[in-house]
Amino acid sequence: MNPRSLLPCFYGLLLGVFAVSPALAQDTARSIRTQPPQQKVCDMRFKGIRIEVRDAAGKPVNDAHVEVRQESDGELVRVLTKALDEKGGYIVLDDNTPGAVTPGVAYVVTAHRGEGRPVRARMVAGAGPDGCHVALLKGPKVLVLK
Repeated sequence: MNPRSLLPCFYGLLLGVFAVSPALAQDTARSIRTQPPQQKVCDMRFKGIRIEVRDAAGKPVNDAHVEVRQESDGELVRVLTKALDEKGGYIVLDDNTPGAVTPGVAYVVTAHRGEGRPVRARMVAGAGPDGCHVALLKGPKVLVLK
């Protein structure tokens, strides 16, 4: 086969590509312009909701048994048995908690120490002002054991 015999095919193919390219470019530009505006871009921070557990005298309780359940069906979300810090802080929900970064999900937080009487509090969590991370929308930040 003579390579020169393929030359007209090559020129025809090249001409076709150049003829179609502007039309494709216009369609692409048009589709870009008609896309909806960009949504917020979330950062890579990992946030949580921290509550403090204190005794009746106001001292931090670092060995409380803390349970978090969904209010709607009682499903257990998290169990904590040791404080995160010396101030009696417990991370009850975080960005990784299923459903926590949605509009207003209600939870019941129960805390007790040993055989002590449990204290319950209702909290509502959801996406914070940035729309990306979990935030406490309603509820206490401190639980006081009696």
